[in-house]
Amino acid sequence: SGPTELGTVPFVDHRPVTSAGDMFRAIQDLLPQTDILIKAAAVADYRPANVAEDKMKKKDGDLSIPLKRTQDILKYLGEHKPDGQFLCGFSMETENLLENSRAKLAKKNADMMVANNLKEQGAGFAGDTNIVTIITGDSVKELPLMTKEETAGQIIDEILEYRKLAKLKSTYVDGLIKVIGPDGRIHSSFQQTETRTGRISSAEPNLQNIPIRTE
Repeated sequence: SGPTELGTVPFVDHRPVTSAGDMFRAIQDLLPQTDILIKAAAVADYRPANVAEDKMKKKDGDLSIPLKRTQDILKYLGEHKPDGQFLCGFSMETENLLENSRAKLAKKNADMMVANNLKEQGAGFAGDTNIVTIITGDSVKELPLMTKEETAGQIIDEILEYRKLAKLKSTYVDGLIKVIGPDGRIHSSFQQTETRTGRISSAEPNLQNIPIRTE
């Protein structure tokens, strides 16, 4: 966490940082042992190219301060994501929310992007509420105005559901799925899957739209 007036959360491994570089190094250390990574911090994209040791005296005319790009932490994480790790990023937009957020999802190699529009009343930084849209590679879910605590809970629920269904889909693709049919037999050959509902269908008439059970 960067500097904040909030207290440290109990039972949380708190890593204080003061710059984008500090945060990048802290994330690098934690990356290999992280199952779910949610990048909610609004890290600065640029920093001063040079830092003066003394006061810069006022002069006649305009002043230009050269800026240097900071490390793109989310992009780095997407490029170095271990197998099985879930990466969630945030996208703050003022126009073309879905289009820009989907592009960011693909560019950063993230699994989920939580997008909000600062022009919407009740959304953004200055307040205790937010209005977000949760975007994955194959779904879009718009949430209504909620407290930020409620929004956080919804995001966690969506991540856990996504990981559960992705695991089922992966099991099916690998040809390892086993389903207990109404006849009590184990079946393992199916033509259709519906991972969003956790149900699959077989060509067999008695195995249509049944709940998935894996072993």
